[in-house]
Amino acid sequence: VKSELGWYRDAAEDFQKAFKLDPSDKVAKWGLQWVKQQESQAPLRVLLLNGFQRMSAMNTTYVERRTPENIILGRESYWSLDNQHVIYWSSQERRWKGCRAVDVPRISLQASPGCIGAPER
Repeated sequence: VKSELGWYRDAAEDFQKAFKLDPSDKVAKWGLQWVKQQESQAPLRVLLLNGFQRMSAMNTTYVERRTPENIILGRESYWSLDNQHVIYWSSQERRWKGCRAVDVPRISLQASPGCIGAPER
């Protein structure tokens, strides 16, 4: 189901876990290869954010980037068309956050800067 929703990295993690439990699991091996192929061929996703009053610069269109240099904390990231802002998954906080592109080098498992963020769970 995750791969059908376009959640390729989540699906790959599930197959990797199954493969670690049983390295002879042919379904897990096949699934991992299939998900990676699907992700490489899938169209890029586009986000349109609006409604931020205090951070109005974040109200713009973002395009998915999944090349190795744009992976943040193991996940795809979404960059504004002017390359000034980024949306990324904060694995530590388990929510999507947005920040200025100049802050991306500061993102780590210990720090996840953001001027906007999804509600905390």
